Amino acid sequence: MRVATALILVLLPAFSTAFGAPDSPGKRRAIQAQLRASSRPPVQAPGYTTQIEGRLQPIMVDSTPPRLIHQLVGPLRQWRVPLTNLAAFDTVVPGTQVELSGHWTQNGVFVAKDLVVLDEPEILAVTGRLEVLVTILNFVDAKVKATPRQISNFMFYDNSSVNLMFQENSFNKVTEMTGRVVGPYDVAISVNDPCNADRYETEGRNQLLEHGIIPNNYDHVMYVIPDAKSSSCGWCGLGEVGGDVTWITCTLDPDVYAHELGHNFGLAHASANGEEYGDRSCTMGIPSNVINFNGPHTYQLGWFDSEDVLEIMDLDEPMVELSISPLTASASSPAPHLIKLKGSRYLSHRQKDAFDYYLSAQYLDSVAFHYWPSRYRVTELLEQATKGGYFEDATQDIYVKHVRTDADGVTFRMSYDRNQPFFAEPGPDELDILPGEVLDFEVRNMNANQIDEVVLYRRLDTPDSEYEEVDRTEAAGETLVEDQPACRNEGYLYRAEVVMNNGDSYYTDALDIKRVGFSRICLHRD
Repeated sequence: MRVATALILVLLPAFSTAFGAPDSPGKRRAIQAQLRASSRPPVQAPGYTTQIEGRLQPIMVDSTPPRLIHQLVGPLRQWRVPLTNLAAFDTVVPGTQVELSGHWTQNGVFVAKDLVVLDEPEILAVTGRLEVLVTILNFVDAKVKATPRQISNFMFYDNSSVNLMFQENSFNKVTEMTGRVVGPYDVAISVNDPCNADRYETEGRNQLLEHGIIPNNYDHVMYVIPDAKSSSCGWCGLGEVGGDVTWITCTLDPDVYAHELGHNFGLAHASANGEEYGDRSCTMGIPSNVINFNGPHTYQLGWFDSEDVLEIMDLDEPMVELSISPLTASASSPAPHLIKLKGSRYLSHRQKDAFDYYLSAQYLDSVAFHYWPSRYRVTELLEQATKGGYFEDATQDIYVKHVRTDADGVTFRMSYDRNQPFFAEPGPDELDILPGEVLDFEVRNMNANQIDEVVLYRRLDTPDSEYEEVDRTEAAGETLVEDQPACRNEGYLYRAEVVMNNGDSYYTDALDIKRVGFSRICLHRD
C-alpha cells in the first residue's frame, strides 16, 4: 500500500479554521462531562473470576501477515481491555455490547470464558455524509512526514481523493466525505517506545479534548503517527473492524487511509493466490493507488440497488449467455453490476475508467470470479476469464467462458452442468499468426455422448463471406485436419459447427483458440 503520490494543492480558508479550530462553548461543556468519565478499566487481581461489560471491538493489524486482535471498549472510549480466548465467539457481530465472564492475567489481559449478548448494532449501508477527524501526533524524536494540507488534499479535496473514490464507488450513495485535519500535536512518546496503539489513542484524545475538539462527534477518527514507527510496529495501519478508529504510520500513502476506513466499514481483506492482500483490484488488497472496492465488498457496503445485482442459484437451461456492467459509476449499460451465484460465488467486471483507471491490466476487461462467504470475511479472487478465456469451479459446478468485452461491459456464457460441451477441454494458448503462415487445424469430437457431429467449414473469399464444408466427424475422438494459409488480419478463415443430440447446433470460430467452445480445436505450427 505504499505509493508515491503527486498531490494537487487546493487553496483553503485560513489554516486554523480549515485544520481544527476549537468547538463551540456548548461542546466544551460536553467535553468536561467526558473528562469526568472514568478512564480506568475494571481490572481485578490476576486469576480473579468476574464479569465485565463493554463493546466487543476487533482490530485488524495490517502487518505481514495480518492479524486480528480483540478488545472490549468502555463507555465514551475511556478504556480498552485486550481479550483472549474469543474463538468460540467468532460469530458475534463487531460492536456488539456484551457481558464477558472470565479472569484477568498478570499483564491485564482478560481471558473470556463466557459471553452474553446485551445489544447488537444495527447493520446499515455506508451512505450519506461521512465526517472524518484526522489527528496528527508528533513524537519527541520523530515527526509525521505528511503535512496537514497534504493529508487534507488527498483525503477530501484532490481529484483523486478518498472522498471522491467513495462517492464514485458508492454510485453517490456516499454524498460526501468531509472532515478536519488537526495538529500536529506534540506528545511525550519516543519512537523507541514499544508500539502501543492504545497509548496513541489516549494521548491523541487528550490533545483533542484540551483543544476543545470532541472526537465522538465524528463518524471516524484517525490517529496519524510518525512514519518511523511503521518498521518497529510492523504495520502501515490499524483499523477497527466495524468501528470508527484507525491508526496510520505510512502517512503519505492515501490508499492506506482508504484501506483502514474500509475496515471501519466492516470490510475484511481482498485475497488472491493464497495471499491475504493478493487481490490488487481492491482497496482492501494492496493497491498502488486509491482504487474502488471489488464487487463483493461493494455489495457488502450496500452500494448496489436491487436491480444492480442478479442472483442465480439455479438455471432452467443448460447454458445461458449473460452480461455484466463495469463496476464504475459512469457505466450506462442496463446489465447488472454483480451476479451472485451459488456457493457464495460472485461475478463482476472492471474497465479502465475513473478510479479504475489505475488498475493493473490483468484485472481489466475480464469476468472476475470471487468467493465471499459472509460479512466480515475475506473475499478471494478465484479466477478471471478474458479474451475468450474460460474457468471452472468444479466444487460448485460453475463453468464460465468469456465471449466479448465492449464499452457497456462483458458478455459471457455460464453453466451449472459440467457435461455441457461448451466447456470441453480447452485448446492451447493463443499463437501469433503471421500473414501467409501455414497452420494445422485439428478438430475433435470430445463429447460423443451429447454431440452428434462436428463440421469444419472454410470461409470463402466472397462478398458475403460464405462458408463451405471441409469435413465432418461423428465418432468420439475422430480427428479432422486441414492445412491452409491463415492471416489474422483478414479475419477467421475457419469455423466449426457442433450439432447436438437434441438437434441444436452451435458455431465457434476455429481461430478462437485460447478457449474453444464445444469441441477441442488445436492449432499448431508445422
